[in-house]
Amino acid sequence: AVGGLGLTSGGYERLIPYVNQPENIVPGVAAWYATSCRECPAGCGMIVRNRDSRAVKCEGNALHPISGGRLCARGQAALMCLYDPDRIKNPMRRQSGKLVDSTWDDAIEAVGDVLAARGRIAFLTDLQTGSNEALIRAWLRSLGSERMLTWEPIDYAQVKSVFGVVPTFDFAACDYLISFAADFLETWVSPVEYARGFAEMRRPRDGRRVGFAYIGPRVSMTAANADIRILAPPGAEIELAEAIRSGQTDSVSARYGVDPAALRRVSDDFRRAAAPLVLPGATSGAAEASRMLGAAQSSAVNAARPHAVSGIAGRGEIEALTRDMQNGQIDVLLVLNSNPVYALPESLGFADALKRVPTVISLSSFLDETTALADWVMPSHTPLESWGDYQPYPDVGNLMQPVMGQVFDTRQTGDILIQLARAAGVDPAAVFNADTFYQFLRARWGYPLAKGATPDTPAPEWEALLERGFGSELPVTNYESRIGEGRTLAAAPPPAAEYTLRLYAFPHIYYYDGRGANRRWLQEIPEPVTGAVWGTWAELHPETAGRLGIKTDDVVEIEGDGGKIVTSAYVWQGAAKNTVAVPIGEGHTAYGRFASGVGANVLRLLDAGDVRVRRGKGRKWVTRVRGSTDQSGRDIVQTVRLDEPLERRHD
Repeated sequence: AVGGLGLTSGGYERLIPYVNQPENIVPGVAAWYATSCRECPAGCGMIVRNRDSRAVKCEGNALHPISGGRLCARGQAALMCLYDPDRIKNPMRRQSGKLVDSTWDDAIEAVGDVLAARGRIAFLTDLQTGSNEALIRAWLRSLGSERMLTWEPIDYAQVKSVFGVVPTFDFAACDYLISFAADFLETWVSPVEYARGFAEMRRPRDGRRVGFAYIGPRVSMTAANADIRILAPPGAEIELAEAIRSGQTDSVSARYGVDPAALRRVSDDFRRAAAPLVLPGATSGAAEASRMLGAAQSSAVNAARPHAVSGIAGRGEIEALTRDMQNGQIDVLLVLNSNPVYALPESLGFADALKRVPTVISLSSFLDETTALADWVMPSHTPLESWGDYQPYPDVGNLMQPVMGQVFDTRQTGDILIQLARAAGVDPAAVFNADTFYQFLRARWGYPLAKGATPDTPAPEWEALLERGFGSELPVTNYESRIGEGRTLAAAPPPAAEYTLRLYAFPHIYYYDGRGANRRWLQEIPEPVTGAVWGTWAELHPETAGRLGIKTDDVVEIEGDGGKIVTSAYVWQGAAKNTVAVPIGEGHTAYGRFASGVGANVLRLLDAGDVRVRRGKGRKWVTRVRGSTDQSGRDIVQTVRLDEPLERRHD
């Protein structure tokens, strides 16, 4: 038994110590547990500090080959997911059009009866690998289905169209780097891993360091670290790449208002490089531009070691699922940690299609926009409460373990599926060779529970693996790359109508694709370049804004074929001309008190390409940590070339 506090209106009445002290807990002495960060698909190794039975701090696992002891802000904020007061606390069912509380027994029985009918079942999930993916696929097969769709809003279609997969990028092995709006220090694929490689790449050698050029629609934190930044609207990348390849830069520089000396230097440095690395971001022409510069032939790219994001479904697959739902060809849809109602363009009609599915079951931990439309909600543990694994690369398997006891009446995802299979008439021992997900996990890692053993039975080799947090014992996942249909927009000349601009929606460094918006720590941290917190903004170049009569903090209306959003303007030199740049991640209509009603959801317009931008009525102040992008001639920040001698001035 654990102790408690006796409280009165006047304060503490008495303190009660542990009656029976837990064997592994010493009050005030922390324990650390190794697990895998699941705040994005990167797969960083993480350790979590537990003090007095509560997880209190997340850090990078110093032994891990990806994180190397580092952890980004999103990983640090994983605790906010665990303790979120708006988490789903127990099962729920739809009754009279509303979600009401239910029990696990009722939910398992009712959903089991639905599954026993062996209808047309589909399973929509975020990126799952290793044991979780294996169990889901086996579970579907036992019920006569093969339809598992792994989908996330950021599918890296441009990267996969260049390399076939999302390969391993060895930054330290290249001698020149070009990024076409690939923000690898913030959100692109594996930012902690890439930041380590980038730091090694940029380490001066013989008074010189490897050059870096960034070509994109705005100055991101990654762009701010470049030697040369070329701001151009989405669609201009192909012409710029041809100019870099050929050395004929003057006409393209004039067309897009680019500094001709800067573009010429990029061309010269790239053509001199023996092992350049070219990275395609999400802008419309990034893939073709990267192919033109020989990205796939770089010696710094290893396509034989793909990242797990290679398996994220392309746009065509989620559209096909939506059509089947709309046409009544799906009887049961299970959703795990995927939120297409929020993340898909409104023009696709996913929310309307979802209402045509007879039974929708959400296994998610939060009441997001998709879960809010479910018929049954069977909440899973959050990653910090879960057993599991995650395999970011074929040779790296991360092991996940609970870092503390569960907070609410939730269950392990795998155990929910096993219990549903049993209720539907399936023998779990025959299908999974296990009665619990923990048994299934141990067996896949090669450490099966002996007959009669319990999870508390000593197992030194297994426990050593848990302490390390990763290994290679997990069977290699066959990463079937889903390339999808990445869009390539036409080159972006000055718009015909003075209010028509090219839209650039970029993942927010902290909210990523919107999943981080309910972490209040992340809402409070200023975006590194603009300093904005708690909201959405639209970035415009001063020349473009002047033509539209827009100033910073003016209300702006951004309208495309799929809908309209209203937000606040931020006018600065860090945005490309004839472009409006808007961060992804805000604008939720559900997802808890810290996300709902904050900012605007630009994903609704993602199919638009060109949008109409107008000044709205009034002003809308977006909170920003005040600063300035202009030194006003004060030379606060000064630079010097590495190969030039430093001279100390005494004036």
